[in-house]
Amino acid sequence: MFSAFLIASFILAVVALLNPKTAIFFAAFLPQFMNAEASAIVQSLTLGSIFVAIAAVTDTAYALAAGALAPALARARGVRAAGRYLTGSAFIGLGVYTAART
Repeated sequence: MFSAFLIASFILAVVALLNPKTAIFFAAFLPQFMNAEASAIVQSLTLGSIFVAIAAVTDTAYALAAGALAPALARARGVRAAGRYLTGSAFIGLGVYTAART
């Protein structure tokens, strides 16, 4: 089980690194936090590592919270219907808003 987790993590990391949106994000976002006199590679790697660490912590927290809430939500009657109505209402509201703005 642990080796399957490592393989899946490696594949996800490769996919994330090869995603052009990630490269564009870092190219646009990170330079404003870099010092012009210091090594750009070291700063980029440091800032990128900090970003990955924060993302890993928050994603883990979301996954743990979802795992803890899932059994309670599955037992509760009407939660699924309420979620469908809430989601549908949000999409309809966004559609009306978009139509009204154009």
